[in-house]
Amino acid sequence: MSLEHLAETKGQIKTLEKVFKTIGVKPAGEKCDATDGLLKEAVGIFAEAQGVALEA
Repeated sequence: MSLEHLAETKGQIKTLEKVFKTIGVKPAGEKCDATDGLLKEAVGIFAEAQGVALEA
């Protein structure tokens, strides 16, 4: 994830937090084991990446 994308995502989170506060709803989510597995796998792949693969 590029730093620009991370900054954009953080901005979107702030916007969503404002929306939830405005409508008086507490944001909530559900844990997804499949997503957790994908993220763990991606971290392992990133750790092994070299050269231009880091740009992908």
